[in-house]
Formats: sequence, structure tokens, C-alpha cells
Amino acid sequence: SFLPIVAISAVASRTMSPGSRAAPLLLRRQVGLGAGGLIAAALASSVLSAGCRRGPAVKPAVRLRIGVDVWAGYGPLFIAEARGLFRARELEVRPVVPQNTSALAADLASGALDAIAVALADVINVTQRNPDIRVVLVPDESTGSDMLVGREALTGEGALRGRRLGVNFGGFGELVWKALLDRYGVRLDEVQLVDLDAAEVPDALRSGLVDAGHTWDPFAHDAQRAGAHLWLTTRETPGLVPSCVAVQGRLVRRHPEAVRGFIDAWFEAAEHWQRDVREGARLVAQAFGVAPEACGLEGITLQDRAANRALFEDDGHPGSLPGVVRSYIDHFVARGMLSSPPSVARLLDPSFL
Repeated sequence: SFLPIVAISAVASRTMSPGSRAAPLLLRRQVGLGAGGLIAAALASSVLSAGCRRGPAVKPAVRLRIGVDVWAGYGPLFIAEARGLFRARELEVRPVVPQNTSALAADLASGALDAIAVALADVINVTQRNPDIRVVLVPDESTGSDMLVGREALTGEGALRGRRLGVNFGGFGELVWKALLDRYGVRLDEVQLVDLDAAEVPDALRSGLVDAGHTWDPFAHDAQRAGAHLWLTTRETPGLVPSCVAVQGRLVRRHPEAVRGFIDAWFEAAEHWQRDVREGARLVAQAFGVAPEACGLEGITLQDRAANRALFEDDGHPGSLPGVVRSYIDHFVARGMLSSPPSVARLLDPSFL
């Protein structure tokens, strides 16, 4: 099984080699053979060759390189790998964990990755550079694990106006911040947004680079342990932050069976995690290189197959996946980040559920 490739990097250094495999090592063993040995070897070779010709052809595994954000809700990926669920479906899955959401989005846009597991909103702006992207799975919804944390306690609108607020530009954190600002009647142009990845927020708070920031566990745990105050969690914004697995359109067209097998393995692994939470957290923590207590399911609601089918239904309800995507599109268009909005029907593909 593959260990995830973990590279702590800035966006500018995201050209790291994401786990390229070395060529198989050919072992040559020289053995002295007499005449009889040569004849025996020739006969053995003939028999083996004939046997190989008669045997069934081995179907090569479909290789998938998937970028993964550091988020416990993506744990089923690593559990499926550890339990051989991908191999059982003739898939060779290689996770890449750069600890940088912008790097993941850029590598999906360029085609360097076959798929990514990130928050749904993070995929919207990717379609600007690569419109041939499909969202095929909603692994979970953030129901408390995403947080806004500040250097000081939040006492009212005065603690917000004019403050420097850390957020990953073009990502779902902007929507989380907007939910809090709307509550206090503060406009986006009355604060200063600072482009920060969630992993950078704890250090940015300590150094005073920002007054508050959007992040999630395990980074939120680190920030609070260092004295940061909790301002908001996604428990207060139901339906706003679903995650997703987004894949290249070429993968859907060339290997639909691989996409279906990947999703089947994911659901099976998620069921295993819910039966054995401790073991699941151990495997996820090992993959991310963090403590197991930072990889629990508190504040994360895993979505099973039935829940996915319901979410993908476009019933006009704002809480449906199409409704959430439309709200993201409206926000990013208003921010001037999205000039060519994606087709919601084309982006969301529930056919593998």
C-alpha cells in the first residue's frame, strides 16, 4: 500500500514530485550451467512460456493520483487503502497531501492530479481554468470543525470593523466569514482580508499578521491551544460547507468503472470507520502526521450513499447541493473572481452513486 506524500509547501513550490514510482529493479543472477543444465533450462522456459500464453491476461490496475486536503472527513481514503479496498477493485490510488489548498486546486486545474478531495467551494474557481471538472461525491459536511478564531474575544461589531481577517482567497472560508459579518451588519469592504491557508493561521495569529482567521482541525486545535479565542463554528452555518471529491472529466469518460469503484470503496471504508472510530482515527492521523485526537469525527458529518443521492437532487431548496453551488457562484461573481460561471448541471455528476 502507498503512504501519502506529505509536502509542506507554499503555492510557489507545488511542483514537487508527487510520488513518482522508480522503475522496477531487475535482479540479474548469473548461474553457471552445463550442457544438461542448458537443455533443462530451455525446456523449463518453453513450458513456462506456453503456460503464460494459455493463462488469462492480467488486467492492469487503473492508477489515480488524488490530492487531499488535511481534513478528517477525507479519512475513508486512507482507511480504504489500508484495508485493500481499492486494490480489490483494480485501482492503484496514490494520495498526495501538500497541506496547501491552493496547490491542490492549481494541480487539478493543470491536470497534474486526477482528482482532489477539498471543500466544494474550493472547486468553483478551478472551473475558470479547467471547465472539464466533475464533482462525483460528497464525503461529509462540516458541522462544527471549521472555525473562525481570533487573538481576542469577539465582543461585537467593533471587534470586526477594520480588522485583518485571514482566509484562503477564492475558497469557502470567504463564505464562513461572510456569515459572521452579516450577523453583525459588517460589510466585506469594512474589513481587510488577508490571503492565508488554513495551515498558516496559527502562526499568523501568534505573529500578529492577522487579528483572526478561518481554519479547521488540526490547525484550529493548535491555535486554541496557543490562546486563540473561538468566534464561530460551522455548527452555526448548517449546509454551508459540504466537501467533495472532484475528478477530471477525462477520467469519467475513459475509466467510468474506476470512478464507480473508487466511490464504492470510499463508502465501504466510511462504514468501517463509523464501526471502529478509534482505529479509523489512528489510520487517518498516521496519514496526515498528526495526533489521533485531532482526527476524530466531532464536528464532521459523514455522508453515506443515500445522503449523497438526496444532496445531488435539484429540488430548488437552498440546502441542496445545486443550491449551495449557486450561492457560491453568486458570491465569487460579486467578488470579481468568477467571470465565466460553470454550469451547475455539468459540474455535479451523481451518476456514479
